[in-house]
Amino acid sequence: MDIILKGVPYKFSKNIKKDYKNYKDIINKSFDLRTNIFDNLENIIFFKDTNLVDNPIKIYGLLNQKRCSLFVNSEYIIKPDNFSSYRLLIPKAVGTGKFGEQFPDMILANPNEGHTQSFLSIGSFVSKAEALNLEKYIKTKFCRALLSILKVTQDITPSKWKYVPLQVFTKNSDIDWSKSIHEIDEQLYKKYGLTDEEIEFIEEKVQEMV
Repeated sequence: MDIILKGVPYKFSKNIKKDYKNYKDIINKSFDLRTNIFDNLENIIFFKDTNLVDNPIKIYGLLNQKRCSLFVNSEYIIKPDNFSSYRLLIPKAVGTGKFGEQFPDMILANPNEGHTQSFLSIGSFVSKAEALNLEKYIKTKFCRALLSILKVTQDITPSKWKYVPLQVFTKNSDIDWSKSIHEIDEQLYKKYGLTDEEIEFIEEKVQEMV
């Protein structure tokens, strides 16, 4: 599925040097928004209160190993191309690698919201509806069965989605996304010509999500 943002999507910009003379002491050399960035820089660069931030943008990450969002000055952050679009954020580490396991709750990122390296960004959509349809797709047993071919650990890097076919998530799709997850699965089984044996295997081995 080739709509997953690769590499390190968000970095600190050089603008941070003018306001934080000690930036070398508080920011890693690569300027990446690493998974522990909130733990290290809460109330220094990232804040819960937008009133404490000029030109605030929301960033999703982990604080004390729990999901949260903090605000940072937009001028301090280099953003990817899909920053102004709707996207779906999923954790970069999911489960144990067991075949067909469930996903934790996904985050719908609105335009002009970013994230740390704790998350993987999927999609670049004009509408919220498209992102929600993508969420439904990922919840299908069909999608997670194909993902599990390469995902045999917690790691869920873009390369692990190699065998998951990309869908159209607009109203023009050949899949009716208004249906339940189970009904979408049935459409996908038919679309890709799965045999009764293959369907039975997926239905038995992949955990249900709603």
